This record gives sequence, structure tokens and C-alpha cells, in this order.
Amino acid sequence: MIDKIKVNISAFAYYTLMHDMFRFSCFKPNGDINQNDFLNSVIINSYKTKLDERNELMKLLRKEAILTDISSKNKEKMISASIKVLETYHTDETHFLNNCYFMIYPTKHTQDLFDEIYENEIKNRMSISAYIRSLINKYVHLPQFLREILVNKDEYKILNDACDNKNIVYFKVNDKEFKLAPYSLVINNEETFVYLIGLDLNSKKLNPISIKLSKIYNIVVSKEKFTYTKEQLRDIQKIINHGVEFASGEIITAKIKVTEAALRMLLYKTHNRPRLKMIDENTLEVSCTLNNFLNYFIQFGKEIKILDNDDVKNRMHKFYLEALKSYDE
Repeated sequence: MIDKIKVNISAFAYYTLMHDMFRFSCFKPNGDINQNDFLNSVIINSYKTKLDERNELMKLLRKEAILTDISSKNKEKMISASIKVLETYHTDETHFLNNCYFMIYPTKHTQDLFDEIYENEIKNRMSISAYIRSLINKYVHLPQFLREILVNKDEYKILNDACDNKNIVYFKVNDKEFKLAPYSLVINNEETFVYLIGLDLNSKKLNPISIKLSKIYNIVVSKEKFTYTKEQLRDIQKIINHGVEFASGEIITAKIKVTEAALRMLLYKTHNRPRLKMIDENTLEVSCTLNNFLNYFIQFGKEIKILDNDDVKNRMHKFYLEALKSYDE
């Protein structure tokens, strides 16, 4: 039985893992980072993914081998040898120093899988630390949204199946209970996070809602089914097109006058940037939710001016007035 493992890793891998603990909301009930559970999830789900990939590869190799004139015994030998060659372990030791480390403690839920890793993957081949480092190195080089999916591998599969089968789901987010008619798991436009989008069945108007995958827990899939109307499907698709992370609120449009400085800012301030349409060299039409508009354009200050849509104009005016009051007190 493996009690604890010290894994030396590069600074790049270390800080990627640390940042992901915050990005993917890996906290204990008291607010502390749940480092050990997070690392267990990364390692065990990376191992499970590796097995899935291996099984798919074996199926493909068997399919191809059947078409050739090879004995069954030699086919299996060829397949096993091919798997070993193709399964290269990701080590960044030629590029980085492994001068950081984590201590990993298998939990009661993962202990058997760590023992399985040792028996099937490690024994007489390499140290368990080297093997885990290879899994971590592969993980940290994935795009962020794929890392979120991997960390939440089981939740992703449950929710994805519920979306496909149109099953109503119950779950919690920050101890708040939700009842949702799930539509799809969607990657945001910046490809950083995955969101579950659907209709909030606890709201009277069945409002569209999107929730980050990593915030969802205690999922229960109901046998109840939900069928979307054409209008509901149109509203959901509109939200996805404008930015799935801003699902709440109606889509608004507003024309804004921009300075040259604002145009330059628009080029590099890509985070949560809404859809823009050029009217002329100094005028843009913005289409997004109200929250998206406020969250994004507040940072532009005097470099933009809202030309129409009094509601948006009043909200911006109120924000700047309240900010100014804090300096007068």
C-alpha cells in the first residue's frame, strides 16, 4: 500500500497546478485550498484517460491487424509492442529543472487505483514518482478547458449524458440547490472554461442559466425529461453565440463612440470582449448581455461614450458616480 509520494516537478508544472486549484474552485468547506484532493483527481483521472486512450488504440490496431496475414499470437505481440512505442512519457526534464515538488497522499477513494498503477504501470519499469510526473507533465500542457474537463471527468460524463438524453438534473453550487433542464456543455469563446447551460427550473420564467463545470457537485440525474420549445432553443443558442459565461439577462444593443486609444485597447483586451460591429471609423455597435457590457467597457473610462440605449448609459453613469463618492468621503 502506498501511503505518500513525493513528486519533483518543474516550476512551470507546479504553478500551473497551483493556479488550477483556484481556477477550478478546489476548496475545502472552510475556504482553504484542497490541494491533496485536487492532485489525486489530476493523477487518477489522467491515469483513467490514459487507459481509455490505450483501449481505443488497441481497438484500432486490432482492426488493422485483422486485415493482414498474421497469426493471432503475432498480432497480439505486434499490438503490445506498438502500444509501448506509441505511449511515450512526457518529461520536460530536458527543458526545465524539476526543482519543485508536491507530497501526494492517496485517499480512501483513490488508494486502490494507486495500487493498480503501481502493479500494472510501474513495477520493474520506473519509479512511481517518475510515472506520476509524466502524467502531470501531460496534464499541464493541455489547453485550460481540457484540464477542467479532466479534473472533473466523472461530472462531465454524467452531465454530458444528461444533456444527450434530455434528463433533468439536480445539483449544488456553493451549497445552493439547482434544478436544471440541461442543454449542453459549452466551451466559452476564449476556450478557458466549460459551462453547463440550460433552463433554471426553479425560476418562474424558466430563465436560461450557465454554470461553470468545476463549480457543480452532488449531481443527481432524474428520470424526468424536458423538451425545449423552438423559442427556448433560439434564446439558448443566442446566449451561446454571445458568450456562454453571460447567460443571465437579455441581449442588449448599444452604439458607442470610441477614441483611437479605445480602438487599440479593443485589440488586446480580449477577455470577455463582446461582439462588435463597425459602423464607421469611430462608432461601434455592441451586442451582448447588459452584465457583459458593463463588466467589459467600465475599464475604458473616458475613451468611450454611449450614444444610445439610455438604460446602459444610466448604469455606467451610476457606476462612475459611486466610484467618485468613495474619494469624497
